[in-house]
Amino acid sequence: MNGRQNEKRVYNSPRPATTGSNIVRLPSVMDRASGILDACDAIELQYFIRAVLMLGFCVSFTSTSDRGAVSIVVFDGQTRYKSYARSEDELLLCYRDLRRAIGGEE
Repeated sequence: MNGRQNEKRVYNSPRPATTGSNIVRLPSVMDRASGILDACDAIELQYFIRAVLMLGFCVSFTSTSDRGAVSIVVFDGQTRYKSYARSEDELLLCYRDLRRAIGGEE
């Protein structure tokens, strides 16, 4: 357990930006990306996450830097599959395309 067995189960592990990095932490405000996820079909989202995890992959949902779209990244070691959705309809297409890609169909 990396010496953390006596600590709380969730902990903050900050990763400061390296010197000269172009990473900018944006304020947490309501944006289009979170609205896309709010409007999506919860069953489709659950099915997608389950499919990714069943294959042993990691999935990340973030908003783009302009907060106008959802960025979905599926990681498998050094390999990553990435897709973007600017609407609820595009989100369903992202789920489908990413499932196909990680399943070896593309």
